[in-house]
Amino acid sequence: MDSDTEDEEDTWEEARDVVDEPPVDREADEPPEDDDMTDIEEVDDPDVDNKQQILDDCLEAFAGEDYIMEPGIVSSLGRYFQAGGNPEQVVELLSTNYHAIAQTANLLAEWLIMTDLKISEVQSLVEDHLKQLIIKHFDPKKADSIFSDETTGTPAWLTEMIEHQTWRSLIYKLAEDYPDCLMLTFTVKTPAWLTEMIEHQTWRSLIYKLAEDYPDCLMLTFTVKLISDAGFQGEITSISTASQQLEVFSRILKTSINNFLERGEETLDTSTSEFTKMVCHGEHTFLYSQAMMNVLAQESKGGAGIKRLSQEISNFAQKLGHDATPILLALNGASAHPRVSQALSAMLAKNALNPADITVLYKAYQAPDAPPVELLRVPQFLDLLLDSLFKPLCKLHPEHKPKYIYLLAYGAAVHESHTGAKKSTRKHVNKDELKGTVQAIEKVSAICTEKKGSSELLPELSALFQCIRYPVCALGMCHWVRTVVSERTYFQLSTEHTPLHLALLDEVTTCHTTLHPKVLDLYVTIFESTQEELEVLAQLEVKKMLLDRMVHLLSRGCVVPVIAYIKQCIDRGETDMSLIRYFVCEVLDVITPPFTGEFVQLFYPVVNNKDVTGSLRSDSEQQLVHEFLG
Repeated sequence: MDSDTEDEEDTWEEARDVVDEPPVDREADEPPEDDDMTDIEEVDDPDVDNKQQILDDCLEAFAGEDYIMEPGIVSSLGRYFQAGGNPEQVVELLSTNYHAIAQTANLLAEWLIMTDLKISEVQSLVEDHLKQLIIKHFDPKKADSIFSDETTGTPAWLTEMIEHQTWRSLIYKLAEDYPDCLMLTFTVKTPAWLTEMIEHQTWRSLIYKLAEDYPDCLMLTFTVKLISDAGFQGEITSISTASQQLEVFSRILKTSINNFLERGEETLDTSTSEFTKMVCHGEHTFLYSQAMMNVLAQESKGGAGIKRLSQEISNFAQKLGHDATPILLALNGASAHPRVSQALSAMLAKNALNPADITVLYKAYQAPDAPPVELLRVPQFLDLLLDSLFKPLCKLHPEHKPKYIYLLAYGAAVHESHTGAKKSTRKHVNKDELKGTVQAIEKVSAICTEKKGSSELLPELSALFQCIRYPVCALGMCHWVRTVVSERTYFQLSTEHTPLHLALLDEVTTCHTTLHPKVLDLYVTIFESTQEELEVLAQLEVKKMLLDRMVHLLSRGCVVPVIAYIKQCIDRGETDMSLIRYFVCEVLDVITPPFTGEFVQLFYPVVNNKDVTGSLRSDSEQQLVHEFLG
């Protein structure tokens, strides 16, 4: 009997919970967690013009029947007192209008149980009456307003109602009576026509367009979320559509990062352009994305790729004119080193170095407890150091130049090992390569900052080739060569078939595969530039020489980007076919099977193009073409 009694009491407690729920036709902010007045939320001090309006609204609400039982009572009291409301008046209104409807219902239910009615019968009676009240007072506009606040998501009480058959039947009934109510439509099911639209790419594109044009449309907002739930978040590249919903944006962020890690850095420019625009759409999207990637970059697997992607996004933000320095420094732990943070922020904000701030950094990184090296590895700061040390005729004061060199070498050569899976604690700083890197930068910088011709560089070749082994020196040479060969008279004054500066880049591509994209970009820039000071035949010879450099780059492993560029030249129709023919013959002469499918897919249409290989005269060249085409 005791067990049966306890079961009945538990069941009745569930029924009592139903009775205690406030009427659904009243607006409420948030359910109170405690009756303790110390939980009243603090709100911002309202403007003087709005205080009276707030007081009037609150007093009108307090005068409502049983308002003290409403979920929004705590929030309303907070607003009322912040606006200077009278405590005595609010106590009078709440007590006067307290009718204890829910408590009376509980009392009546207990009386019914005392008349030998079963608890299940009483619970059913109460639920049926509540259903009738909800049907009578249901307001579809108020129901739709539930989804207007994107920060709260689906209300918890709605999720609980869906889990119980009684309330599900109520939702079905209301959905029949109010077919245009968006809340009921999405609660019951997604309309069949909308499901069909989501399954077709054409209609999804239309939805993306409409969502971008009408960002306040609730139906489109939730449809975009449904598309994301269906797994098509990779298609959502519209900036405004993706950035207005955190859940959708998070899925796109995850998909884009996964695609980048799978495809590698070779597709960095093509695969992340829309993604970087979306991330840099607003400060909130930039901060959220960088914070996520900063955490992921600490992982041993894929962390370096994530770091690279984060830096590319930062560079894009800088090009748009946004100052992302405070966010980046904060994520890298600069707050623990205020002087270093201040010095870096000052230089990055002005995009220029100055000796005073460089001295601050130099002293900090000379100390035994130096700040994390990650603070120096801001791409913008490293580019400024490279320009200062490797650009011709860029003169630094002899007293300060060693400081610039030391900071660049420290950022490039020092390695920090960490404890813990998340690399939260720095354990050991390895400076074994620091001294050699400093010496190499000193040698190369001394050569590069003086304007020397090819003949003057010959005695320095041995030192340059030795220093090229250091990645930071090789990168500095790329900066130096780009500046030198960009001069309009460079090729006009050059007497060698292959200028010495470009020959140095051959060695760079041999030693450092990570610099292949930068070197190829330089070759493409020169190849597409107009050498108006040269005669037509001389221009063709320069372009042939550049194609030779591209073939060498291809032989060092940069295959797909080089072939893709040549194919692009054919498609655009702006390049002399004799140059394309020359490139094809040179490539066929250095390659041997087996070939990858990707290479064949790119290079086969080029070789099979009649405009390219149809007029070959040499038997050996024709033989190479036939062997490749099979």
